[in-house]
Amino acid sequence: MPTLDLIAAAKMLGMHKNTLQARAKAGDVPGAKIGKEWRFIAVDLLAYVRAQYPANKNKGGPCRSIRAVKHGGSTFVTKAEEFDAALGLPTSGRRSAFMTNSRPNSGLKLVMDEHGKTPA
Repeated sequence: MPTLDLIAAAKMLGMHKNTLQARAKAGDVPGAKIGKEWRFIAVDLLAYVRAQYPANKNKGGPCRSIRAVKHGGSTFVTKAEEFDAALGLPTSGRRSAFMTNSRPNSGLKLVMDEHGKTPA
């Protein structure tokens, strides 16, 4: 199978070589960095182009009717969450910048007797 370098592949796809390189790094366009050069297989690029056709975008996907779309929420997973999941670590939410449950602390320690009164 013929392979293409970055410039030839960018010309075939009709995009700038920097754009193609960025998309290949992100995994959006099939390609591999061999040594210091990006290489692309022509057949894979053709399949990538075919997958971009509007008729192929929704094949086998969920129904796009308004009632079927779930609104809100995020499915974005951070690297930290991926690592925690892989290691089986417990996760917790972020700490609040404000501590609403605490009382102001002047630094002085109050001493109370057995009746709950402070000595004079």
